[in-house]
Amino acid sequence: MATADPNLFAKLHNFVVINPSLAGLAERLQLKRLVPVAVDRAIVEIMPPVVERSVTIACMTAYEMVTKDYAVDPDENRLRSAAHLMVSSLAGSLALVTCKEPLRVSLANQLHALLSGQMEAHVLEGALQVLVNDNLELGCSIIERAATDKAVRDIDKSLAAAYEARGNARARGQPFYERALYAQSQQGRFPAALPESLKPKPGLPQQQRVYEDFARMPRALPPHPLNASFRPDGAPPASPLQQPQDGSAVQVPDKPLQEGAVSAAAGPLQGVALSDGYVKWQLAADAACSRDPNAVLDASGELSALRELLRELLGGSEEAALLVGRRLIKHLWEVPGKAHASLHVDCLALAADVLSGGAGAGGAPAPGSPPAGPGGRRLAAELTQLWVALASEAKFNRDIGERLLARGLLLLPEVDAYLARVLVAQRPASAIDFGVLLVRAVKDGLAGAADVAATLDVLGKLAGSVAGGEQLLQLLSAARAASRVRAAERAELPAIGGLRDKGGDPAGLHQQVAGLFEEFARRCVVAPDEKMHAAFVQQLRAAGLLNMDDATDRMLRVLVELAVAHCLASETPGVRPDGGPAPGPLSFLALDPLVKLAACLTLVHGGGEAFLGSLLRMVVALVRRDAEDRGPAFNARPYLRLLAGLASEMGNGAEAGEPGALRLVRLIGEALLLLAPSRVPGFAFAYLELLAHRAIMPRLLGAPAAAAGPLALGDLYEALLLGLLGFLEPALRAAELTDPLRALYKGTLRLLLVLLHDFPEFLCDHHFRLCDVIPPPAIQMRNLILSAFPRNMRLPDPFTPNLKFDKLPEIAAPPQGAPPRDLLLPPPLRAQVDALLARRAQPGALQALVARLVLPAQGSQQKQGQAQQQQQQQQQQPGGQGQSPVAGQAASAALGLGIVGASVAPPALGGAGGAVRYAGSLLHALVLYVGGCHAPGSGVERDDPGLSLLAGLAGELDAEGRYLLLNAIANQLRYPNSHTYYFSCVLLTLFADAPTGPAGEALQAQITRVLLERLIVNRPHPWGLLITFIELIKNERFNFWNHPFTKAAPELEKLFESVARSCMAAPPAIKPQDVAAAAAGGTPQAAGVVG
Repeated sequence: MATADPNLFAKLHNFVVINPSLAGLAERLQLKRLVPVAVDRAIVEIMPPVVERSVTIACMTAYEMVTKDYAVDPDENRLRSAAHLMVSSLAGSLALVTCKEPLRVSLANQLHALLSGQMEAHVLEGALQVLVNDNLELGCSIIERAATDKAVRDIDKSLAAAYEARGNARARGQPFYERALYAQSQQGRFPAALPESLKPKPGLPQQQRVYEDFARMPRALPPHPLNASFRPDGAPPASPLQQPQDGSAVQVPDKPLQEGAVSAAAGPLQGVALSDGYVKWQLAADAACSRDPNAVLDASGELSALRELLRELLGGSEEAALLVGRRLIKHLWEVPGKAHASLHVDCLALAADVLSGGAGAGGAPAPGSPPAGPGGRRLAAELTQLWVALASEAKFNRDIGERLLARGLLLLPEVDAYLARVLVAQRPASAIDFGVLLVRAVKDGLAGAADVAATLDVLGKLAGSVAGGEQLLQLLSAARAASRVRAAERAELPAIGGLRDKGGDPAGLHQQVAGLFEEFARRCVVAPDEKMHAAFVQQLRAAGLLNMDDATDRMLRVLVELAVAHCLASETPGVRPDGGPAPGPLSFLALDPLVKLAACLTLVHGGGEAFLGSLLRMVVALVRRDAEDRGPAFNARPYLRLLAGLASEMGNGAEAGEPGALRLVRLIGEALLLLAPSRVPGFAFAYLELLAHRAIMPRLLGAPAAAAGPLALGDLYEALLLGLLGFLEPALRAAELTDPLRALYKGTLRLLLVLLHDFPEFLCDHHFRLCDVIPPPAIQMRNLILSAFPRNMRLPDPFTPNLKFDKLPEIAAPPQGAPPRDLLLPPPLRAQVDALLARRAQPGALQALVARLVLPAQGSQQKQGQAQQQQQQQQQQPGGQGQSPVAGQAASAALGLGIVGASVAPPALGGAGGAVRYAGSLLHALVLYVGGCHAPGSGVERDDPGLSLLAGLAGELDAEGRYLLLNAIANQLRYPNSHTYYFSCVLLTLFADAPTGPAGEALQAQITRVLLERLIVNRPHPWGLLITFIELIKNERFNFWNHPFTKAAPELEKLFESVARSCMAAPPAIKPQDVAAAAAGGTPQAAGVVG
């Protein structure tokens, strides 16, 4: 009987689509729970007859074809490959064609049975149509997958005798031929009746290519019908889902048209009417763009209105979208300016969406993804063709290119080939700039390195002869590294022969490999210093096990399984002090010879990166398979020993910068990335130990920069560390750690402490992304990263009396490893911020910026109302809930691990109060962008545009957003540099210039809280943090000790006394008022800011 992968059904809820137009019903009807059940039942009902029929026809057809075409071919692997290619294509195509309509009916019936009685009939029918259309392709894909899998298994059973006959003939040294076909030829039939040129011959590449073409045949479903949210005639949405629940119809008022406007209320326009409507729209668009050439679509109400006007003009009609899209393409490069680029590229994407079957509903694909449907891809192909043919250098316009790449409207292989030719032949500066734009698109994930490989190669060769060549090489290296990391993160369990179904192993393979491995293990005991093992390697070659094909994969699988099984069988259970079971010691007598064998074949006998890559791919697959199959009983220690041994053996010479050794170490790191705790939670502790292993950390981070730079080893280690921090993030955000997570957290702190001591430059260079994934409650962890400073720097003592921060020469230098400023923010948001910094933004721009920082709303209006009410209460009382937030922090203290308790976190920071409302990463990037716009070493005046922007944000944001903003600012208080000085001045100015009244007192209390909670955890503390807090409590200008929140609770007064004593190195008997008095002779370090 045909069955699908049970694991896929268990994860079905991750793939089911709930249309945004059903948001009002999704929560009330629990659609996220019910729709997967309906899809599951519909698939189970439809799958058996569809798959059986499709597989039977496909197998019969494929069997007859391949047995004739390969009648005299002695290689069963070629026969198997051809059969698999043909039968999987036929079975999948037949299943898709057969199952679509029955599955649609079945899915509608299942949903109707689950949802009937919960809403009115007319509303139910509209909802069913939307849900069925959105999830039909998912069900068809699952049935297709089941059909192809069963077809491959069945064809192998049908051809088992043919496989065996070829093996027997080869063993006897005889030529092979099909006896049944030979008998037919004696009767004058096939193949004797064929001309000589058409008779089957072994090993013909043309014949194999015929079967390979089956794999290239598209089997995608046709585009979905329009969702119920949009009427087929293109009129505005008027589905039953948009009607009141009492059944009364919604009245759509007639809106008077502006002069030059076009309405599609009566259906999509065609012919002359459509042409005239577009001309009027184009004239209005050109006028709007000429009035404000630097406007951006998302920030301009006029441009947004024009986009909506074009959406009405298209009316969901594919014919209209194609016509308008072609006219937009011709007009795209005629007018310069950001406004023109922003509007026209977005409208082109709108037309592509309609052509792809989306009706222009605004469901944008992922950034950089090409249009989904054939119509959208056709429009992208026409656009690319015109771009290539355009003679003017205007086609290299940065604004237009940026947006086309972000929308996926350029076909990158064609662009790559053309641009590489232009760069080689002419090298115009505009083409080089466009090439750099492509490189940044690769780095940002909008394109893959393989899509623009030729351009990357040419730019690498030109780097030595153009200005800024060194920076270009660094950007190329970072882009390739980012592309490799993304590819590794997207990789799933490899399709390795015999990983799940070992029935395909050649007869006797297990015994053969076991015997050879046992012999090698004995050789290692007898001659432990032997490196060559030439005779043994010759045995492997003679057995055909080192051809880097399927046989090699199966040999490696058997070797790893044998070694791991021997290791696990050697375990003797231990006993804990409390009498419970404990892990016992393991024997590595089989694993260590396997490591030696891998080193021998890789380093001595020329296996190199290819062989090591195959072995690591196998180890990763087996770890993930065993972790999935064994669940809590999974033991990662054998694999930990194996990977640690491989790293030790393969990386010799990496510290000296040998390129070959560094490449092998990089391979091991990329394999380890596939075992990140989020992918294999059972491997988390082994993953942590490998990150800290002496054969991995020093070799990835300690290699000479000249050798390690092109390989981006630092970026690879950053990705590995992010995999660990990302796994801990949900538990740290909630401040709820189970015992295993607590142990993993402590181990991570120790790892960061080692990095801080041995490789502080790594933490300096990568602090931005590392802090991005650390939630606000994890203060100790963040302090460890922010305390790093370059080893060649001597930090001034922060406790030096009258230390003049603004006189230090280091404040003129930007921080080490700061990310490029123009890559921090998405282009639309960057344009908004630039306008605010240049003080040319329109009224309401700051509020629009705050709206961009808020995540999409989750929950009902009632919850939003409660949040607003709670915000008002917090503004009325500086502490919120009747006590100071600093007092709450002091009362809660910490959990002993440098984690703030969830009870004192702002309501939406992952504590008990609700979900996160703000894009914390975007706030972090915004703060760093503002700091990068300030000239290093220059003073910070009260009218500084960056200071004004941050102050405005602090005033517009609610308590949660302001807390995240202040945390992002505090993340820049590190070692002496231009950013530390600038943001120290910003924080002190925000405190000094806070408005009088409850709102200003709340801001001052929050600034104090952000600084204080980072000081009450264990050392180390960032240098800039100490400098800022000491200045705050010493300088009379801030009047710190007279603020009400410093006396809100007795324990808080004691806390301030303790921190003041610690920060100022004062004698134990000192009191806060003494500190204030002693500060009278102090000098404010933020000179010119609060003076």
